[in-house]
Amino acid sequence: MDTTTTQQATTIVADLANDGGGTYETATLIPFKPEVGFAVGIGGVRYPASLFTPGVAAWLLRAVGQEYETSFVGTWLDNETVCVDAVRYFAGSNRKDALLAGYQAGQDAIYDFGMSESIYLGEEPIE
Repeated sequence: MDTTTTQQATTIVADLANDGGGTYETATLIPFKPEVGFAVGIGGVRYPASLFTPGVAAWLLRAVGQEYETSFVGTWLDNETVCVDAVRYFAGSNRKDALLAGYQAGQDAIYDFGMSESIYLGEEPIE
């Protein structure tokens, strides 16, 4: 792994420990933090947190992004498991479309960048 990738992967692991996760560009692993918009996971993998090293992070995030052909990937911690999802980004205030995509993908929540918080999805999609 080159120096830049090592630094980015170390940031990913630190973000999990400090913030519970983050969203990253698939190709560069640079943190993706727009001021508005929504992140919706469309599929991914789960990995034991105790084994999630910077080397694993770099490999796994890129593999998930490539498998799902997305420009972004997201991580979050679910107890002792790291969740890595391919992410579809909904720009601006496209909340309704993001919520519907979250329901269609079977997600428990989507992420609102503008509010810096997760939006937990209920049983039924918003019309």
